[in-house]
Amino acid sequence: MRSTQVISIENNVSLALSKKKILNALGEYKFNKQIEKQIKINLQFLSRNPFIKNRIGIFSNEDFFKKFSIAGSYKIRYIEQLGQAKKYFEQKKYRFFSKGGWRHQEIHTRGPRYIIANDLGFSVVQKMKILQEDILDGLEYLKSYIFSKTNQINELAPVLDYIKNAIITLFNAYTNREKLGQLETTNQVYQQNKKALKHSACEATFCYYQSLLNLVTENDIDNLLKNVKSGLLLSIIESIKTEFKEFKFSSKAVVRPEASHPIILMSHVHLIVERHPDINVVFGLPSGGTELACLIHKYYLTRGVSNDLFFLPISLHSIKNQTATTINYNKIVEILPDLNSFHSLKGLLIDDNSATGSTMNIAKEILLKKYLHISLICTVAEADLTRIKINIEDKEKGHSFANPILFNNSVGVLPISKIINSKHDLKEVSECRSLYSFYLKQIKRTDTLVNQIKMEIIADSIEAKTEFILPKLNAHNAILTFKHTFLSNFYAVPITYKDRYYPSVEHAYLAQKFNEKDLASLNSKQKRELNDILKMKGIIIQLHDFRNAFKDINYASGVLKRFSNKLKSWGLEVSNWDDHRLDIMIELLLKKFSKPEFMSLLLETGNKVLIEGNTWNDTYWGVCDGSGKNYLGRIIMNIRRKIIRGEIRTDDTQHGPG
Repeated sequence: MRSTQVISIENNVSLALSKKKILNALGEYKFNKQIEKQIKINLQFLSRNPFIKNRIGIFSNEDFFKKFSIAGSYKIRYIEQLGQAKKYFEQKKYRFFSKGGWRHQEIHTRGPRYIIANDLGFSVVQKMKILQEDILDGLEYLKSYIFSKTNQINELAPVLDYIKNAIITLFNAYTNREKLGQLETTNQVYQQNKKALKHSACEATFCYYQSLLNLVTENDIDNLLKNVKSGLLLSIIESIKTEFKEFKFSSKAVVRPEASHPIILMSHVHLIVERHPDINVVFGLPSGGTELACLIHKYYLTRGVSNDLFFLPISLHSIKNQTATTINYNKIVEILPDLNSFHSLKGLLIDDNSATGSTMNIAKEILLKKYLHISLICTVAEADLTRIKINIEDKEKGHSFANPILFNNSVGVLPISKIINSKHDLKEVSECRSLYSFYLKQIKRTDTLVNQIKMEIIADSIEAKTEFILPKLNAHNAILTFKHTFLSNFYAVPITYKDRYYPSVEHAYLAQKFNEKDLASLNSKQKRELNDILKMKGIIIQLHDFRNAFKDINYASGVLKRFSNKLKSWGLEVSNWDDHRLDIMIELLLKKFSKPEFMSLLLETGNKVLIEGNTWNDTYWGVCDGSGKNYLGRIIMNIRRKIIRGEIRTDDTQHGPG
């Protein structure tokens, strides 16, 4: 007869299989019965672990699995339950969010800030600022924390979760260049920063999971504070912000670590360490597997097992053609560390879930090519049954790696929604829905039309991602480019904004990015470079005073756009631009489409989807190469809907600026 502990952990982890809209594919997929049987064996083995058997920390609660949301957020009834940590969570807005009514209230400690990397309403610069605040505030909290051995789950774990999440997000963003083939092998500053970030991520991850067991020591916290150097983090954040402003850093590089359930990851790590106690090197696959690889590496170290941690910069999502893929992977073989010092080399290739198995299969081939005598264990925390089916049925690609061997150490099944998308992780869906709900609440609280539109389009971009909509669009149901049409910001239309006249929306918008005082103080070299842009465009007359350039009807929007990029590269853009650009654009478009002739033209578009398709990599206002937020299109569609409803009238300027 099985013990209560075995039954408890099996039932708790199996919750992921029984929720509504989750694909429970028992008997449907090849290998499924075998995988199900293996997971049950793993859970029985895990139930003998001292943490579970002796009800330590989070496992002292009979329903320990239910203490977290499906996406992994810790749940409490009242903010006061956080004890000392209450101060941290109230220090900045949106570090937690409430769900349900007062009788059935749930407070989730992973608020909108926690998943900021997923928030389409913020730029890279804004996201970096929030990550910085969450780390620095967290470190200050740890310095003042009155140590407790009994309430770490409430008073330490939620704060450490924020620190860990922010550092891993920063690590994945900073090292994203490697997945694109920019390995920076000779860049010593980059390599040192990367190493320091990796150590920081390992310490923060370890402390977080130890705190869930009430096992963090004062020495552990001291090690974390020593390894997470605020000066280094600020330097890395500033370098990312600078590269972004100079168009060298893509907003796509700031990706949230995949939604993970702490119980699943913790259980998987302890199972691996117990079964394979003599691993020499851990190979991780960012960004989804970063947290898992950091944790398992650190647990081996605390057990006195010397091992290295190396992240393989592989991402099939980052490479779009096979030629680039081959070149990139050959380079990876060259940069792998020399591990000949190990008498018997045993490696662990680990990820949070299997995807299609393709990425891990390529990683395996690279490692076997580099280390001819390595004994390699390949494993994931969660079996991904839907993607296995896709993998098996895809005869064209012929991948064969997603098989039961991969799941010999798995402790759960990845919840996938068949209804939303055949490959959609419901944990990620849950996080996106949380963000969507957050913005819906903001709409109800706003008292201005501009703010209402802003919240509505951000919510819309989260709920109806452009990538999902585009395949369904064509010339009959959509307008796929604004160029040379009245929908374009470049289109000539007189706009009065802040008592200044502008010949187009683009003129008015660009003018707000710069301070007239700075434009009046340009040095001779800067003026010469700007005038070179005029020469290139065939404009002979040279400017000496650039204060009025953005208001001049003689300068086309395209010329001013080049001016703007040059001024931005010199650091002359107003410091808080990202905080206001969406509001400014909405205000300007309200003015434009409140004009009778433009309102009439807009209404003639009917219910067509408006996509600002472009070839100049603008994925904020438009769509390029199949992806983008399309905020310009979303704003105009929102205005069109409000005109139809009678919420915006002709020449309605009461909501806009004077």
